[in-house]
Amino acid sequence: MHIRPKTSETLRDVVPANGSSAETTIGAGVSFKGEIACHGTFRVHGTFEGRLSGKARLYAGKGSRIVADAVVSQAVIEGEFEGSLTATERVELASTARLKGDIRAPRLVIADGATLVGHETVGSHANGNGHKPAPPAAVTSRVRAARKVVAARRQSSSPRK
Repeated sequence: MHIRPKTSETLRDVVPANGSSAETTIGAGVSFKGEIACHGTFRVHGTFEGRLSGKARLYAGKGSRIVADAVVSQAVIEGEFEGSLTATERVELASTARLKGDIRAPRLVIADGATLVGHETVGSHANGNGHKPAPPAAVTSRVRAARKVVAARRQSSSPRK
């Protein structure tokens, strides 16, 4: 059984829910790690870690967590996204979105309340240089390295007994 989340009117325009194309869903409470090539709608309500590619319309619902390198046609983020997000058409960050990483897209919509920590390349030149995202292992190793640096700084600045 598939239950569609309530969506705003703009989300219905970006991510059609009429069944006109293939749809893949990772439900709430489900965790998936790997690589997905998708040419329809890809909805995440649980956790996804890895790589997503294709002419997909990515929809990350509230409460979702994605750690990935994604190259899609459109993306609507309502949950958490960490990594590299490249869209050939548009990226929309809803008010509940928390994105940490890099965005490349011709159009970017950021709702009041959304959080974006990273770099963005927006406009007609955003996808014109053949940019390819780093593999998931590289993203994971960069995150681990940053965490080690933060932990080391905290440890060196804490008072000694």
